[in-house]
Amino acid sequence: MVNEIGQLLGLVLGAIVFCPSRLHAFQPAASHSGNRLRRLHSTAVNQLEVDIAKLKRVLKKEYVSFFDPMETQFYSPSVSFIDPMTSFTGVENYKRNVDMLAARTTMGKFLFKDAGIVLHSVEGGALKSDGSIEDICTRWTLRLTAKILPWSPTARFSGISVYQVKAGGRKGVEIVKQSDFWDSINIQEGGTYKEVNKGLAISDFLSQLKPEDLAAPSAGAELPYQLLRRGNGYEVRRYPSHNAVEINYERRDDGFSMLGSFTN
Repeated sequence: MVNEIGQLLGLVLGAIVFCPSRLHAFQPAASHSGNRLRRLHSTAVNQLEVDIAKLKRVLKKEYVSFFDPMETQFYSPSVSFIDPMTSFTGVENYKRNVDMLAARTTMGKFLFKDAGIVLHSVEGGALKSDGSIEDICTRWTLRLTAKILPWSPTARFSGISVYQVKAGGRKGVEIVKQSDFWDSINIQEGGTYKEVNKGLAISDFLSQLKPEDLAAPSAGAELPYQLLRRGNGYEVRRYPSHNAVEINYERRDDGFSMLGSFTN
């Protein structure tokens, strides 16, 4: 009986002595596994950041070329597009709309000419702590000449595009939604943007298609400038370096004579 009790105590003590060592023996393996997972996560994050940076470069290229070609592989097949005047879903519809504005379709060639867009900035796209991607925001100025009208008026818009981006797709990241806002109608107090009634957008567009004042051409050519922002009742322009003179006059021809005296 004493021997049996001694053997039992020996087994218990052996378990107490050897179990910690066994647990200790497995700890390095768990540590190696954790390090490997961290390395894999770090590699995935780095690759995602590379893909986002590439997407931003692609957007810059598309703006410069007016989406010719459009890099459709960076867009979800079901991408949604919303701007003040229209909305639709699908990358093919997106491409057809851009091609029409650029006069690359039969309808576009009949309606428009000299379309162009100037990209001012591309921001955002940072990875959030939850793994999602911050929206990418572009600021731009768009011009569009209505060829269908005899006086060929040019409409101009400035604003921002907000791109919702997610990981996945053929290029590692893809655009799933684009929302456009115009400075002339969508900007609110405090500088934020929100959607407005489409009637405001249509009215803003049509107001730029009216015939120009017939007396305006007699004023002479205007100094070239780059339109940075077209807001509600104001414009922000960038002019080249120049010397300017301001004079008071009652008749325009007298004004030009007085201006001529400054060139002598």
